[in-house]
Amino acid sequence: MKKPTFLRQHHGEKVRLKDKWRRPKGLQSKLRLRKRGHGLPISVGYKSEKKIRGKVNGFEPVIVCKPSDLTGIDKKTQVVVIKSTVGFRKRLEIIKTAQDASLTIINYRDPKAFVEAKQKVIADKKALRTKKVKSIEEKVKKSEVKSQKTEEKVKKSEKVPEDTKEEQVKKEKDKVLTKRQ
Repeated sequence: MKKPTFLRQHHGEKVRLKDKWRRPKGLQSKLRLRKRGHGLPISVGYKSEKKIRGKVNGFEPVIVCKPSDLTGIDKKTQVVVIKSTVGFRKRLEIIKTAQDASLTIINYRDPKAFVEAKQKVIADKKALRTKKVKSIEEKVKKSEVKSQKTEEKVKKSEKVPEDTKEEQVKKEKDKVLTKRQ
């Protein structure tokens, strides 16, 4: 039995009202009063048969959130639905184990293509990461070389006689002592 599409009251008249069903609650609401020509309200009479209720194409959906949830699934009567809150890596694991067990996954039209595409993305990210790490290491080496050169310059400039060094130290002390407070 084909069910009608249940639309919210005045959904076509006002832009802000979406097609999602909401119960009519107005006192003079023609939809609530079930007047002809004002749409169909949801009622128990539209319920599907008990043996097919809640099934997807005749299969019972089983919500999975980790790979270990796939163990008790019967592939003849049940299908897999991966929960939307499952992360990227765990989702890949679930898809791979479901393919090994030849289970059907509803969330994806072609799970094999999805896994291949995501593995390619992961490989590209790893390559980019290694490239960044190498460039950072090169920058560190260059900075070390520069710091060594500056240290050599400082050592060369420090070869001033010790008498002048003592005089410089005295001048610095005088500056500190004579500074205004």
